[in-house]
Amino acid sequence: MIRNCAFYNAISSWPAPCGVGICLKNVTNGRLENNKCYGNIYGIRLVAYSSNNTITNNDCYENNKGIRLDDSSNNNVASNNCYNNSEGIYLDDSSNNIVANNKCYGNLDGISLYSSSEKNIIANNTCYENFFAGIHLYHYLKPGYPSNNSIENNKCYKNREGIYLSSSHNNSITNCSVYDNSYGFRISSSNIQIHYCSIYGNKEYGISNENLEGEYEVNATYCWWGHGSGPFHETNPGGQGDNVSDKVLFIPWLEKTSEGGNTSPEKKGIPGFELFAIVGAVASILNRRKK
Repeated sequence: MIRNCAFYNAISSWPAPCGVGICLKNVTNGRLENNKCYGNIYGIRLVAYSSNNTITNNDCYENNKGIRLDDSSNNNVASNNCYNNSEGIYLDDSSNNIVANNKCYGNLDGISLYSSSEKNIIANNTCYENFFAGIHLYHYLKPGYPSNNSIENNKCYKNREGIYLSSSHNNSITNCSVYDNSYGFRISSSNIQIHYCSIYGNKEYGISNENLEGEYEVNATYCWWGHGSGPFHETNPGGQGDNVSDKVLFIPWLEKTSEGGNTSPEKKGIPGFELFAIVGAVASILNRRKK
């Protein structure tokens, strides 16, 4: 266990892994809590198949990456504050992790999943005032794509993109509040499910599907768009909610939403949906921890 410490100004570029406030290499069942990591290349970094570690209640700021996981699985990254970094929390080729209840703000990207990061749960995080995306899934030079991740009950606001899915596949997004961004959701990926989300006050689009020439349609049914009339689209010209691009399935939509916090929207005609959604989210996280 490492707790109640401060780690700063680690900026060496050799030997690897280097430039890290705290580094766990091939470590199992470690715990990092209540630390401050700032002015480093990496605030906290897990590498070389580190697993079943808990990273909680740390402040990581003014690093290149606040918290980074490489080739690491089944870790719990919870209740950390990551701000003024290049990327707040960054997963590279890391799977079956839980990233929950973190605050990521003032970064370029709040939370990023890169390359073959799969089957992670990203839940109950608040990502705001990041220069680019609150939550970003993408692939660039390395092989593999972020896929089969669950993004649940997050709040993303005042970013360029609330949630940006670029070159990723088979990811689901539920019960998120995405508002006051330039783009609520920006999608250039396949088989994306967006349901029971509150999408409102986004300047350009609530959802923009950039795969207009491809076969992929974003399934965004049962979302609330800021108004009971639904989103604005040429097929729904009376919609007073956020704009939605072509190739987004938005019918049926929700006519109202719950107020406050990360609570889930209420679907007209389904009593008790809010309680069902909360219980389902908790059960999903507990079930993943058992695996």
